[in-house]
Amino acid sequence: PRSSAATVLNGAVNIPAGPLLLPPNVALCGDLTVIALPEVLQLLKFQGQTGLLFVDAGGLRFEMGLEGGTVVALSAREPDGSPARRGDLLLGRYFVAAGLVDDAALEVHLAQPGGKPIGERLVAAGVVTPDELRRAVGDQTQDLMVELLRARRGVFALSAGPEHLPAVVVRPGWSVDVLLFEAIRQIDEWGVIESEVPSFEARFALRGTEPMTGRGAVDDSGLSAEEATVLKNLAKGPLSVRELVKRSPLRPFDVCRVVYRLAVLKRVRRIDDGDASRLVSEENTAGVPLLST
Repeated sequence: PRSSAATVLNGAVNIPAGPLLLPPNVALCGDLTVIALPEVLQLLKFQGQTGLLFVDAGGLRFEMGLEGGTVVALSAREPDGSPARRGDLLLGRYFVAAGLVDDAALEVHLAQPGGKPIGERLVAAGVVTPDELRRAVGDQTQDLMVELLRARRGVFALSAGPEHLPAVVVRPGWSVDVLLFEAIRQIDEWGVIESEVPSFEARFALRGTEPMTGRGAVDDSGLSAEEATVLKNLAKGPLSVRELVKRSPLRPFDVCRVVYRLAVLKRVRRIDDGDASRLVSEENTAGVPLLST
């Protein structure tokens, strides 16, 4: 499909953000403002397509491997083709969030020569099991799907055929329907979270804290471990959501969800809205550490 927003000329897709060279053996390409990504994925699922789907969403560029209509791989790259620099989307962070390895140990494995993906290195070193790697990759795939569905504009192109599939260690295959359903649920949940956590610059303090210092005693009764940890971080003084994310192994989405629950439970109070024009659901980065894929 062609529109004023995207045209195909001389082997390249031209969009306002710049041209995207078409991959080889293109079987299908189009404009996401004309055909929404869920419709594209449903079509590929029903046809049982196998190949590599490229999606340029204006910021990140995604590559989705499909085998018989199921998703077997999903990765993101910067517009210049380099690996994604967003720390919250890199695989290493999912191992840390799951408590399988800490930041220091992860950096040691990343520094080792060899060039193998971090997941393969950790399995070989006995740090994680193949099943734990599958779960981490599955969680990363789900988050990347959320990022894909948040794209309001962009272009897509499918290279058909098994020869275009990426070589991956973990390839269990994920249902398109399950990924779409969960992604839409998370996007809807972002809207609810924003009623209490409007931006990553929003600052929170414990309720009942000293007016001058913002410090106070921690009452973590009836709370989960994640909620208690956020309270302990706030016990030393007010912090922004961005600062809480940097101090937590959790994903930015999960930190925002914890802060939302604490605000609803009246355990914390928002003392600064931050930049209301940059909603948590729309910001490109939460300022988290960069970990290798």
